[in-house]
Amino acid sequence: VHASTLDLTRLLTGFGVEGAPDLTSDRVDLGVTLRGGSIRQLLKQSEFNLSASDGELIVPRVLSSPLHITVSSAQLGVGSGQPLHLALEGGFDGEPYSVNLKGKGLLGVREGVPLTLNLEVRLSDTELALRSALQKEKEKGVLALTASLSGQRLDDLNALLGLDLPPLNAYRMEGTLNLKEGEVSIRDLELETGQSSLKGELVLTATRLDTGETGLPIHADLNLAAPVVQLDDFYLHEWLVSAGEGESADSETPEVASGEHSADVEEPAGSLPEVEVSEEVSAADSRVQLNSLLSPEIAKMMEAKVRVDIDQTLSGQDVLGSGHIKANLSGGVYSLDRFQINIPGAVSYT
Repeated sequence: VHASTLDLTRLLTGFGVEGAPDLTSDRVDLGVTLRGGSIRQLLKQSEFNLSASDGELIVPRVLSSPLHITVSSAQLGVGSGQPLHLALEGGFDGEPYSVNLKGKGLLGVREGVPLTLNLEVRLSDTELALRSALQKEKEKGVLALTASLSGQRLDDLNALLGLDLPPLNAYRMEGTLNLKEGEVSIRDLELETGQSSLKGELVLTATRLDTGETGLPIHADLNLAAPVVQLDDFYLHEWLVSAGEGESADSETPEVASGEHSADVEEPAGSLPEVEVSEEVSAADSRVQLNSLLSPEIAKMMEAKVRVDIDQTLSGQDVLGSGHIKANLSGGVYSLDRFQINIPGAVSYT
């Protein structure tokens, strides 16, 4: 079957499917080979292949304008004992991307055969990998995947996410991603950048509404233990200052509350800079806008608790000792509740 154009949203909506992706393509080829004398045999022995080219995928986002992704080629195949395979190539914000997804055992869960999923995504210098093997005896309603994310700069993801992320240099994150209704968590989380390494967990929980559904605000709990933190790996002064540039006089800035601090520990004026709600990524693509992580919009959507215990703090070649950080976001107010550094041979600053 050949088609010169395809509007997937319109096609699926015509069949009564709601929430279909906004996907169009200039050319589509479909091939189906049916084998078997029963429904089960048809599902296990038949083949299905779909290819598309010159398409566009539009993804809506909560805080930013819709995401426009070009699809230069797409291949989907499944059947005859072979694993499902999806391959996408295209471009986004001037950068090439590729997506490869493989799944096996779609009919094997009832037979005790694991359902395996492998997803690999590459965008510029950023790589994302998700892998999972699911057994039927696993906790119902929970999807667990081994996840890893690495790249040369964290802010390479700005345009994709619509957020102004901190400009961390070469980084690697790994952990177990758990998905269930109303909760997303990353257990056994490991983060490495430069000389710094941190381990812990992140749990995101949606608010249970009176209707029984989940909604905002999202409650985030981040607990990290750091064998070593090199302060030079987290030089964010320019990023924090740039977040306040261009702030309009009538824009709303979230409140910031400070905890106890020693007079010997110098704090930047104002503790945290004013923030900019959004800014253009480039003049060439004004559709993509960034939202500061410190913006009022984020503050209203989140309730967060952050705790970091540091065994050893480094500043260049200087050894500063252990430390402790505790911060919160509650009711639209950011607060640094505790900041402690234990300097060898000296007093502890809190």
